[in-house]
Amino acid sequence: WLARRAKRMTSRENELKQRYPGQPWRWDADWASGSIPSTTSMGAGFLVWFASLWLLMSAPIPFLLAEEVSRGNYTSLLALIFPLVGIGLLLYAIKLIRSVRRYGVSRLTLDHHTGVIGTGLSGHIEIPSAVRFPAGINIQLLCKETRGSGKHRSEHIVWSDTIRVASSAIDLFGHTTRIPVHFDIPADVPASDSDKQPINWTLQAGERSL
Repeated sequence: WLARRAKRMTSRENELKQRYPGQPWRWDADWASGSIPSTTSMGAGFLVWFASLWLLMSAPIPFLLAEEVSRGNYTSLLALIFPLVGIGLLLYAIKLIRSVRRYGVSRLTLDHHTGVIGTGLSGHIEIPSAVRFPAGINIQLLCKETRGSGKHRSEHIVWSDTIRVASSAIDLFGHTTRIPVHFDIPADVPASDSDKQPINWTLQAGERSL
C-alpha cells in the first residue's frame, strides 16, 4: 500500500512539475491550495517507530553489561547511552502526540497562494481548539539547504527570521484559534527546490524563544 501511495505521489509531482516549470511551490498540493497542515503528527509517528526500533536493537545491552560490570569493566557502562537515547526519543514523540491530541492538527492558511521571494509571506496559523497564549507566541520562518549525501548529509540554515505575536493579536473564534503571520522575505534567498541541493522552507511556532 505504501509503495502504491508513494508511486501515485511521485506521479502527481512529476505532472505538476511539467505543468508549472520553474514554480516549485506549486508542485506540492497543499502549498498550491494555500492551506498547509502541520507535520507534527507525521513527525511524531516516525519518531515512535524509530525510537521503538532503536530500543529493540539496544535491548540486549543492559544484560550484556551486567556480565562486564561483574568483571570490573565499568567503562562498558558508557554503552547505556544507546538505550537512554532511545528512551529520550520515545518520550519526545509522546510529547508531540499529546500536543496533537490536545490542540489538533494546525494549518497555515496563506492570504495569497504562496510566499513570494522578494515580497513576503502573510496569512494565519489556525489551531482547531481554543488556546490562550497570555505571553504571546514566537513564529519563526527558516530557509534550510540540504548539503551532501549519505553520512555526510546535513542541513544548513540559509536565512531565518522570528516575529513575536502579542496575545492581543491572537483571535479566538469558538473552538478555533487564529494567529496572524507576516514575514518580509528578501530577494536574495533561494526558492523551494527538490532537485540537486534541496531547499526547504519551514515555519515553527512556540511560546518560548526559538
